[in-house]
Parts: sequence; structure tokens; C-alpha cells
Amino acid sequence: MMLDIQTALRGALRDLPILAAHGTGMSPDASSIYFPEGHADALDPEVALVIGNRGMGKSFWASALADPRSRRVIGSAYMGRARALRSKNLNVHFGFADAEGANGSVSRIQLESVPPNIPADVIWRAIVVRILNPNEAGLPKKFSQYVEWASENLEELQSMLRSADRQLFEEGRQTLVLFDQLEQLADDWPRIQTLTQGLLKTALAMRSYRSVKIKIFMRPDQSENRDLFRFPDAAKISGSGVRLRWRPLDLYGLLYFHIWRDEGGCDALQSLMQQLSLRINENLEAERIPTMLAYDEVAQRKLFEQFAGQFMGANAKRGRPYTWIPVHLADGRLEISPRTFLRVIKTAADLGNNRRTAIDYLGIQQGVRQASENRLTELSEDYPWVQEALAPLSGLLVPADPDEIVGRWIGSDVIPRILDRYSGMSAPLDLALSTGDQEPEIACYSLLNLLSEIGVFEERINGKVNVPDIFRVNAGIRRRGGITPEQRRLLGRVTN
Repeated sequence: MMLDIQTALRGALRDLPILAAHGTGMSPDASSIYFPEGHADALDPEVALVIGNRGMGKSFWASALADPRSRRVIGSAYMGRARALRSKNLNVHFGFADAEGANGSVSRIQLESVPPNIPADVIWRAIVVRILNPNEAGLPKKFSQYVEWASENLEELQSMLRSADRQLFEEGRQTLVLFDQLEQLADDWPRIQTLTQGLLKTALAMRSYRSVKIKIFMRPDQSENRDLFRFPDAAKISGSGVRLRWRPLDLYGLLYFHIWRDEGGCDALQSLMQQLSLRINENLEAERIPTMLAYDEVAQRKLFEQFAGQFMGANAKRGRPYTWIPVHLADGRLEISPRTFLRVIKTAADLGNNRRTAIDYLGIQQGVRQASENRLTELSEDYPWVQEALAPLSGLLVPADPDEIVGRWIGSDVIPRILDRYSGMSAPLDLALSTGDQEPEIACYSLLNLLSEIGVFEERINGKVNVPDIFRVNAGIRRRGGITPEQRRLLGRVTN
């Protein structure tokens, strides 16, 4: 019987979804949506800024909000202000979705057609007005001409915005305008930043509107850029931003959610829960999995050890799988992508040949090694210069002194190579550019800070610099010591 349970679970784990990067033109299957407890505030129409690293769900949630059926499911699943999403009187539109103009949004080509002297916030105001009044008589149909008209008639533009907001309010309706994948706004980073700052100014100005709301999905490298928020009252936007995070509790809840959706996996989980005397609540309509599998770390761990084994080796000194996996997948900001997490479990199941458990520690370790390679590849798509920065650090023992890292970079001419190959690309490269009379250390320390901002480096309290395992393994960087108590606490380690 136990072997049948493990075989069924192994099959369910092998069938885990790949969770490829979500395109904004794709409407999600409402029945496949899992609802992490901490994501409710990010979906609230009143929250203007949502911050999330790659793979944390920005485009997924944006697409879900734009889909009426998914929106109603979200509103029913979450309590609090996100319940407003259930309303049939809420209309959601994309202001910008991607470079191609998916979901009827403005495209990069259209943005490039606008004369460069027109302020960025005017462009975004014009886009919102056109969404609210798509058939306004007497206005230009061509996008660039429409924006030029807007720049020459600012008072009328504002009047149209206010009038639309007032009419919506009187009719009991709301319009939510979404902006996603801002890194695709332009081909070069300075222009992306200019357009993004204009969008933030527009969101700030429209905070007083009652029925027209703006929601911006933004990457951390932008949200933490001080220059981007250097305008009056910018803190009202940045300070109210909500960050998308996946705690270990959420990740294991997601895992059990997908197992529960598999017929054989569901039966196997229920059998294991009965053996462990874990109660299955009767009404599963809201969570769609037993409550304790979504919110109880102890129950999650006990169940996981039934099909993954108790230890990452011969005994407890090697760690327990439930905590070992998140610790080794977290980046420098202790963030873990659900795609990376599920990929580790799926790989372990694909490689598994242990008859006693569906997966084992050897498969998990191999899954983490593959995840490290995949995560570094994903990161390089957004920040192509990261591989150049890590290459000279092969063989380095971390945590290391910053001076040791800088010394390797200077000896390998990393800064000149990065600036020569990647300056002007649509990826952040805010280095203190070296000129002939500047010390090269200036740019190196700027690069170090930038790598910390995007989670590739972790700057510790004692001044040392660590490289998290998810990036360290594939880069050939060695590690000394173990995981700090602070890291374990922040990752939500279960100690009992």
C-alpha cells in the first residue's frame, strides 16, 4: 500500500507544471490559480504600485486582473479590499502590457512615435484619457497626434479625466488601468526610466480620483532606484507599494495545491494525512486544499517528509528537506521563485528511483544544481552583464571581503568589458562610469551594490559579501560556513 502511495505521488510530482514566464496576452485558467496569503494587498485596486522580482507573478496577476472570470475568482478567494474585484461594475484595461501592445495597450513603436519634447507624464495621461473616452469626437485617431494634441491642451485633458471619473462614480462603476513589463517601454534604460517616472507622476496625481485607478507592476531594480522617485511627494507612491513575495509556507502550499489537483496525487495525500492524523476540513471551496496544507508549517513538513525523506543525507546534520530546499534556493534578498521551487521538486521526481519515497535527497540536490543553472540563465535575460561580473569570481571562497571581489574585477578588466558590451541596453547599468582620471574601484563598488540590489549578492552585517547558493553553484564559487540564524528565521524555518 505504501509503495502505491509513493508511486502515485511520484507521478503527480513528475506532472508538476513548468510555470513558464507568463505573457500578458494569456488569460490564466481560473481553476489553476493558487492564492498566497500575502498577495491579497497587491491585487487591491487601491494599491498603485506592486513590486516583484522575476518569476514572482507580476504578469500573471496582471493578466488575471484583466480577465473578468479570473478577477471574480480572485475577489471571492481573498478577504478584505480585494473583494472589490468581484464587482461586475469594475472594468480593467492595460495601459501598457508589452512592447507589442498586447491586450489592446499602447506599443513601444507608438511610444517611440511621440516627439521627444513631450513630457512623459503627459503621454500617460493621454493614454488613460483615450482608454476612458475611446470614441471622443474631433480628436486625432493616430496615437502620436493624439499625444501632441494632449500636450497642447493640458487643461482640456485634465477636464476630460475629471469628467470621466465623476461620471463613473455617479454610475457606481470603476476603471482600473494596468501597466506591466515596464522594461519593454524602450530600447535603452535612460528612456525606460524617463517614461517610468512619468507614469509614477501620473499615478500620484490620480490618487485623488474616486473611480479611475492605476496599478503599476515594477521590478525591484527600478523601485529601488532613488533617481526614479526624485520628484515632489514621490514617497506617497513608493511608501505605499506592495511587494510580491513567496514564503516557504506559500511555496509548499502551491506544491500541495498542484498535487491535490492530480487525481492519484490527491488520493495519496489523503491517505498520508490520515496516517498522520492530519484533519481534512470539509469545505474546500475557498482554499481548494485542506487549510493546514496552506497555512500550517508543521503539517506541511510532516507530510513532505513522508514522500521526500526525513534528512538530506544519513542523519539530521545534513538538514531536513523541508527547510533545506528554501535555504538553498533563496537569493540575496531571501526571495524564491515558485517556478524555481517547483522545478526542483519535478526534477527530483524525474530522477527518483527510490522505492521507499517519491523523491529523495539525491534527486533534490540535483534539482537544485539544475535550478541554479536555469536561474542564472533567466537572470541573464534581464541583466545580460551578470555573467561577466561572476566569471572572475570562479573559485572564490564566500563570504568574502568586498576588496577581494573588487580586486578580481580590476585584474580581469570587468568594468571596461561590461561598459563596452552592455551600455545603452534596456537593463540597469547605473555604474559610476570610469573616466581616465577616476579610480577603477568606484565603478567596481557600484557594480557590487547593483548586484546586491538584484539579489545576486548578499551584504552581511559584518561587511562580508555572500553569494547565495542559487547563483553560487553554477558560477563555480565556493562557500565557507553555513546559513546564518537570521536567514533561517527569515525563511520561516520550522525548528520543531
